[in-house]
Amino acid sequence: MDKLTIRDFGKDLESWKEYRKTLPQIDPGYASDSSTEEPSNTIGDVPIEWYADYPHIGYDIDGKRVMRPATGDELDKFLANMDDPDVFRTARDEVNQQDVKLSEEEIDIIRRIQGGGIPDADFNPYEDTVEWFTSQTMQMPLNAAPPSKMSFLPSKWEHKRVMKIVRAIRQGRITRTAPKDNEPKYFDLWANAGQGEDTGRARRQRLTAPRMALPTHAESYHPPAEYLPTDAEREEWLATDPDDRKRNFLPQDFSSLRTVPGYDRFMQERFQRCLDLYLAPRVLKKTSHLNAEELTPKLPDPRDLRPFPAAEAL
Repeated sequence: MDKLTIRDFGKDLESWKEYRKTLPQIDPGYASDSSTEEPSNTIGDVPIEWYADYPHIGYDIDGKRVMRPATGDELDKFLANMDDPDVFRTARDEVNQQDVKLSEEEIDIIRRIQGGGIPDADFNPYEDTVEWFTSQTMQMPLNAAPPSKMSFLPSKWEHKRVMKIVRAIRQGRITRTAPKDNEPKYFDLWANAGQGEDTGRARRQRLTAPRMALPTHAESYHPPAEYLPTDAEREEWLATDPDDRKRNFLPQDFSSLRTVPGYDRFMQERFQRCLDLYLAPRVLKKTSHLNAEELTPKLPDPRDLRPFPAAEAL
């Protein structure tokens, strides 16, 4: 027998209601055609982590607590998973607090995503190109009308705008920006640090740092013969104290620059140079000449301090 509809009863709504009571109840499960996106727990879009330490998972639309269903411990879960053949096809829904069994299509989508493929099995990424705009060039235009006169005449409003700017330039209301001075990009930030006002007297009292001596012919890798020391001069240089030597090196002769070895006194010379800059006086101080009498305090005359004991009583 075919199912009846409301049209078969016409205006007799009471008979229609009685007939509906005789129909079997529909259980909309997860695999039914009903929507599965609507949550059964109406707690709203609230993170479940907020209620991790509470016996409920939130509040429904009436303000009542939605209690958390009873769950077993880890041993109960392990025994349940051993008896459940679909344990690997089940996912936990934390919002609705229930286990959802995945369908074959959903498992196939998960496997495709894990393999880096396209989730949709029916999608073809290599479909034929659809030429929305044909590649064949048309020989004749769709519209062969000649260009209008306005397309090649100068614009009237652009001419008025240009003349307005010209008059403003002639009247001086529009001026060109003055060229900026080319300031030096790099400068000494600490050149005048701590010196205050650079007066003439301060400039006279300020001493410059000692400069390094310019290299001479004796420091060349291929010096003239008269700069090379003899055996006697070499022995005399070695016997002299290092502080009394005229030079701190002996001139040597090399055939080419690439045969010159590394300089073993390089670090020592750099240290001496830094030491000279550190110990060099930078300000000229005037020596003050003072007498010893000016440094001693002036004592009052003993006659002004009388009366005071002048003889021993005992």
